[in-house]
Amino acid sequence: MEYNQEMLQLLERMEKANRKQVLYSRLQCLFSLAAALCCALVLLTVFKILPQVQDLVVQMDTILTNIDTVTRELAAVDLGQMVQNVDSLVTDVSTLVGDSQNAVNEAMTKLNALDLEALNQAIEDLSAVIQPLAKFANMFK
Repeated sequence: MEYNQEMLQLLERMEKANRKQVLYSRLQCLFSLAAALCCALVLLTVFKILPQVQDLVVQMDTILTNIDTVTRELAAVDLGQMVQNVDSLVTDVSTLVGDSQNAVNEAMTKLNALDLEALNQAIEDLSAVIQPLAKFANMFK
């Protein structure tokens, strides 16, 4: 009789263990499904963002080309010579009215040759591209 009682208790413990195992298996299945859904969501997000990133790269290339052009133009301008011309204009204004006018015209021509609008536009374009990239990079922090 005692043997049967021990066997019954053992079977009851096995049944409880089996129920816990079924519960844990269901939870594992549920968590696996949630993980799969999260992975699918991340994959869809990456595919949705990828064309935007490619567009940003193209815009950055254009902006960098514009900045390079403006930088070359600024490097070609001799600002030191322009300052000297203006200085000589101030010191020789009484004796060299004709030469002073030529120096002013030359300085104005050089100043007008600077494409400040292109420089400002390139800076604005670069800022417009960098902000979304910064936001995009912050998403992965």
